[in-house]
Amino acid sequence: MDLTGQFLIAAPAMQDLRFEESVIYIIEHNDEGATGLVVNRPLGMELKSIFTQFHFKNEGGSSTVLWGGPVAPNQGIVLHTDDKRWERSMLLGNGLCTSVSIDVIEDIAKGEGPKKFLFTLGYAGWSKGQLESEIQREDWLVAPVDNEILFDMPYQMKYDAVLAQLGLAAQQLKSMDGTVGHA
Repeated sequence: MDLTGQFLIAAPAMQDLRFEESVIYIIEHNDEGATGLVVNRPLGMELKSIFTQFHFKNEGGSSTVLWGGPVAPNQGIVLHTDDKRWERSMLLGNGLCTSVSIDVIEDIAKGEGPKKFLFTLGYAGWSKGQLESEIQREDWLVAPVDNEILFDMPYQMKYDAVLAQLGLAAQQLKSMDGTVGHA
């Protein structure tokens, strides 16, 4: 089962506390493993601090920088709508791209970036078969991506909103003694 373009939602049985109540957008899932971005974990810094580091004039406002996951914590990744692409953009489908080029950050600073985007530092990664094992162990639930939840919803509401897509509530999951069915 290819999970590319899906949400992963941390279940109460999740053993890795770094991912507690996380919502992850799966960028890539294949025979070699999986890569995703945590989309609901603010780092407590604004993108304008990144603009300052690169001496970009901030004309485009700012947004919150997210913790994308524990792998490559200094790697900036922009998950964005595909209305614009840059040299190192990867088309994901469903109207989405990721970009790791400094050009996208510069364009965001100039107010010329994509219509909607999230900026993360780091990403989540799984080796071959690891994600499938974690899903079998019931660490994760899977849900379809909703771009409104992804880009427009406040970070603290995303977890509950994705669960609601599955007809679940966080309180229901916590009362199930850590056992949830596969989604």
